[in-house]
Amino acid sequence: MTFSDYTTALVTGASTGMGAAIAERLAKRGLTVHAVARNEERLAELADRTGAIPHVVDLTDTAALAAVVNGLNVDVLVNCAGVSRPGNILDSSEEDIDELVDVNAAPGKHQIRNSNSYSLASQIVNAGGEPMLLPVAPDDKARLHQLIGEGLQGDLLLLTGGVSVGKYDYVEEVLSQYDARFHFTGVMLQPGKPLVFGDAQSKDRRVPFFGLPGNPVSTMVTFELFARPVLDALSGTKPCAPRFLQVPLASSVCVKTGLTRFLPGRLLNNGFQTQVEFAKWHGSGDVVSAASSDCYLVVPPDCEELAAGTMVSVFIPGVSH
Repeated sequence: MTFSDYTTALVTGASTGMGAAIAERLAKRGLTVHAVARNEERLAELADRTGAIPHVVDLTDTAALAAVVNGLNVDVLVNCAGVSRPGNILDSSEEDIDELVDVNAAPGKHQIRNSNSYSLASQIVNAGGEPMLLPVAPDDKARLHQLIGEGLQGDLLLLTGGVSVGKYDYVEEVLSQYDARFHFTGVMLQPGKPLVFGDAQSKDRRVPFFGLPGNPVSTMVTFELFARPVLDALSGTKPCAPRFLQVPLASSVCVKTGLTRFLPGRLLNNGFQTQVEFAKWHGSGDVVSAASSDCYLVVPPDCEELAAGTMVSVFIPGVSH
C-alpha cells in the first residue's frame, strides 16, 4: 500500500516539522487531511496553508484522542507523535522527508537543524565524559545497524529521536540484533515521556543505552535526570542525585494534571528574595525559550494550578548533590 491508495488521512503531531510536512504533502496529493496536535496556533497556520482540518487535542489524553479518531472515517493514521496506534499505520518515512539537517546547513520549510548532537555533547563534557558524535541515521536498516554497532563501542549509547515520532519499532528491531534488553520504555514526565533505557551486547560486554526523545528540550531534560547519573556510575564515582531547590513562585501557573512537568523557568532576585517565574514556551521543541531559561520549574502530576507565592521545586541542570 502507498498513500495513493487512500483518500483520507489523520496525522498526529501535526504542529511539528515532520508532522506538518507529512500533512502538507498528503494534502497536495489530494487527500483529506485531519491534523491533530495540541498547539492551536500552529494548527491554524497549517489549516490556512494546506486546507487540513485541525483538531486541537492533548495527545497525552488518550480518551480525547480516541474520541477524535473514532469520530472520523479515515483510511490511514500517520503517527508523528508516538501515540497509541488505532487502525492502519504508515511510517512517516514513506514520505521520504529528511527532517534533520546539519547545524551549518540552511533548513527547508519543514526541516530542523540537528541541535541534539551538539547539546548532548556539551552536557556530556560538563558531566566529565568524552562524547563521540555519530552521523544522523537514515531510514536504512543496514546503516542504522552499523551506526548502533559503532555507538556500542563506547561506554554509553545515546539515541535521540526514533522514539516519539513513530519509528521506535524500527529502532527496536535493529537493537534486538544486538540482544537488547529493555528495562523501561516510558516515564510519567513532560517533556520526556517516551524515554527508553536498556542494555545491548557489544562483543564480550553489555553496554547501557538510552533512547531519548527527539525534541531538543526533552533530550536535554532527560539526559540530566537519567543519563547523567549513569555516566557518574560508569566513571566509578557515586552517582549524584539531581539537585532541587525550594523557591517561591513569582506568578501563578496552570497546567494539565497526569504528568510531572518540567517547565523552563527563570530565577529572579530583587535583592531580598529569590523567586522563579515560568518562561512562556511553545512545547519541547522550543529551543529559544529553553536557552533563555536558567532552570526548570517542577510541577507535580496532581497539581493543576500553582498560585503566586507557592513554594515550588526548581531543577538547575548540571548542578547535583
